Amino acid sequence: MWLGQRKLVRGIWPRKGLLHKPMFVMTRVKGRLASRGMQVTEVTRRDRISTLRIGVHLASCAMTLVIAHRGASSLHPPGNTLEAFAAAGELGADGVELDVHALGDGALAVHHDPTLPDGRELHELGVADLPGWVPLLEASLFQCEPLDVNVEIKGDGPIALRAALIADTVDLLVRLGPPDRFLITSFDWEIVAATRERAPQLPTGFLTVNDPMVDGLLDRIAA
Repeated sequence: MWLGQRKLVRGIWPRKGLLHKPMFVMTRVKGRLASRGMQVTEVTRRDRISTLRIGVHLASCAMTLVIAHRGASSLHPPGNTLEAFAAAGELGADGVELDVHALGDGALAVHHDPTLPDGRELHELGVADLPGWVPLLEASLFQCEPLDVNVEIKGDGPIALRAALIADTVDLLVRLGPPDRFLITSFDWEIVAATRERAPQLPTGFLTVNDPMVDGLLDRIAA
């Protein structure tokens, strides 16, 4: 789920489902958030997509947004391609989710896994080594215009590249702006914290799956 800081954040469970009992978990989270004085404006389930919307600005909660996971990934598998991002806009999505990794030469590649299908590790490659269907982050952001973009910074690459990955990603989003067009998320809390420290104007979200420590998680996010 995506638990947001400072602004409305959308949490969407894709078709495969990130939670075995999403509505049970979301109802539980709703109660915990309310006890902390945070407004939960909508918890819905439609077809196979569950959405949790939380925030403190009720006026900004007028509608449920459609976020294309890795772009229109079912039409352009495996997603995270320029074609998938373009198709998301054509299909009427409100935003796009994509994943970013650092390459060995410092470039930012958009790809879900740390390895390519042929087994090569992204952190060992440079831009010239990428297959044509793997785009760089800046090109992907331009392709997604004018949609909102959720950039998930992946935490499964080498620790040695992490600081540069965070800094370069954050600086690029700040440069391209406006800040409220972007949302940076990660399953790694340290990445989220480093993002907030470097660019507090950028909305952030912490991703988690079936976390048994809901109380501690919510306290950390609300801090």
